[in-house]
Amino acid sequence: FDKNFLKENNALPYLITSRGCPFHCKYCQSDAVWGGKVRFHSAEYIFDDILEIKNLYPDDNRIIFKDDNFTVSIKFLEQLKEKKEKLEQITGRQTYFIGSTHVNFITHDLLKILKSLNVRKVNFGIETISDKLLKIIRKSTTSKICQTALDLCYEYKMDTGSSFLIGLPEETEDDLKRTYEFTLKNLQNGKFLTTGTNLLTPLPDENSEYWKIAVK
Repeated sequence: FDKNFLKENNALPYLITSRGCPFHCKYCQSDAVWGGKVRFHSAEYIFDDILEIKNLYPDDNRIIFKDDNFTVSIKFLEQLKEKKEKLEQITGRQTYFIGSTHVNFITHDLLKILKSLNVRKVNFGIETISDKLLKIIRKSTTSKICQTALDLCYEYKMDTGSSFLIGLPEETEDDLKRTYEFTLKNLQNGKFLTTGTNLLTPLPDENSEYWKIAVK
């Protein structure tokens, strides 16, 4: 794969360090694609990729992780920290990271590690603040945990973003209203930097529950 293609087409400095996700959300195709397992590239492999990206984007200090969840392995993050220090010795410039994680992973200990890595923003897939819908779509979390994660990130001066999902068959007007109010409140108080909304789009898959509903 010729990474020069990315630069020539104005792509952002994206990097994938792992494949798969430990969660099994009802609307997501990750299980179908990766079999419900998480596999990691080695820290050495990622270090070489980062060096290549830095050569392609010498004026951009960002690395944007596009993993489903880049905080699954604390061991990997600690290894990445060691590689980051080596990287900055070579390039003479600081590098900062942006990546996606799950609200369940957000703790004081994780945020300390992320800050030491110079992670400046984490993105969530909160999707809805309705506890009823969170249970239906198997998000393995609650509205309380979602708010606590945002509060902790704000305490550590960590920027956050989140995607939200509309169009679930089980969704009500009250669910939408509560999610809207949650989003607006956290944007206004600075606990969200960015948010985005997606429309549920079932993909053709005989094992997808929402695809079966769409066919009916």
